[in-house]
Amino acid sequence: MRWSLFKFLAIFLTLTTTAFCQFQNIDFNGGGARAEGMGKAFLGVSDDISAVSWNPAGLYVHEKPVLGFSFGSFMPRGKFDYRGTKLDQSGSFNKISFLSFLAPLRIKGHHFVGSISYSKAFEEYSNSAYDTSFLYLNAFGLVNNGAISSSSEYHGGPYQINIGFGTRMYENISFGFSANILTGKAFTESNAYTFLENLVRDDSYGQEIFFEEDYTEIDSTAYSGVNFTVGFKYNTDKLNAGLVIKTPYNIKATTDISLYRITKYNGLVKNNWTDTIFVDDILQKVDMPLIIGVGTGYNLSEKMLVAMDMEYRGFKDKMVKTRTEFSIQPGGDKEETFEETDPLWQNVFTVRMGAEYMWETGMEIFPLVPLRLGFAYLPLSSSELKIDSVVILDSVYQVVTTAKTINYNFSAGIGVHWEQIYLDLAYTYSSNDVVNRIYGIDQTLENRYHHFNLTFTGYF
Repeated sequence: MRWSLFKFLAIFLTLTTTAFCQFQNIDFNGGGARAEGMGKAFLGVSDDISAVSWNPAGLYVHEKPVLGFSFGSFMPRGKFDYRGTKLDQSGSFNKISFLSFLAPLRIKGHHFVGSISYSKAFEEYSNSAYDTSFLYLNAFGLVNNGAISSSSEYHGGPYQINIGFGTRMYENISFGFSANILTGKAFTESNAYTFLENLVRDDSYGQEIFFEEDYTEIDSTAYSGVNFTVGFKYNTDKLNAGLVIKTPYNIKATTDISLYRITKYNGLVKNNWTDTIFVDDILQKVDMPLIIGVGTGYNLSEKMLVAMDMEYRGFKDKMVKTRTEFSIQPGGDKEETFEETDPLWQNVFTVRMGAEYMWETGMEIFPLVPLRLGFAYLPLSSSELKIDSVVILDSVYQVVTTAKTINYNFSAGIGVHWEQIYLDLAYTYSSNDVVNRIYGIDQTLENRYHHFNLTFTGYF
């Protein structure tokens, strides 16, 4: 069974990496430090440079061109220890996470505001290490020691380009529309080292050996997809309310995989167990849900704003389609066959709350200082994965694993506003717990993420 352990390691790394890197899930929300500092409760507020990525109906309030960009720093942290299995995550990723420009224009005397923005769709960095030790029986029925050490590093990820406009429909009601283009690439490198003492195999002629194996998997995934946002907003001096509808769509993910394995018996390379495999153009289409969000912003006073959003994401019955056959027919027509998989996702409801206080300091150098707080409850959809007839060291097992992720975000923000330049800083602490059930046993990964966001806004 020369491929049995190799397949086991591939499955092992896939499960552990997926379980620990739930922050790779798409962030359906927009950008900007102001929104982040308010817990991303921004669908009803949505009146700054980031409006096209939240509720494009909020663009209507602008009377002159505005340019803004954000610099983000993401630092995942997490530790997990379960029956000798240990996982640790560290590292950081820093980059421009948001860029936007808007400008008003008049069409037949009617006021429109157009905007284009770039914003990340995934958290774009992960660096984790995983160590586990275990006992196994060799061919003589003796208990022996085994260990697996693995690491995984993820870079890049998809981002969104939002192109839209906002205009007034009737009195205090405005309307907005945007096209959202998903694109970008992600790169993952996973490594594993396996050690088994006193292993006996058919090709070792009954001798006990020390078994070592180095396994490396390098993935490159390209993403694409398009959906649309329709937004409405009601504006008064005291109350703002917003409604946002995002259309369902497919994300196409095309992956190239390189697998490398070096196997040693008693320190000597075993050539017939040393392999290199390249698999290209693995295409998956993932159904994304209809999203309906409502939000309110209420001015308790001239200086105090409170906001709340609720959002529905219809994940239930969404499918994952994997291409199993591809051919080019005479005449150049492409023929593709896909296999559908139901990941057993459930519908999701999210709640976000935030507040902003505008502090007039009386100082010329820092005339207006906004102070912000926010909280968000962001459950991610449950899923179940079944793998039948997994062969581990010539024994057959059935693996059933389920995963559910619940994410709580706590955020705070501060800034300095001058007449034509705004600087806003936000910090978010995320408590992300992933509960995996494997063989009927619950295992919880307690992840903690830190994110800093600095946004510059300039008014022309």
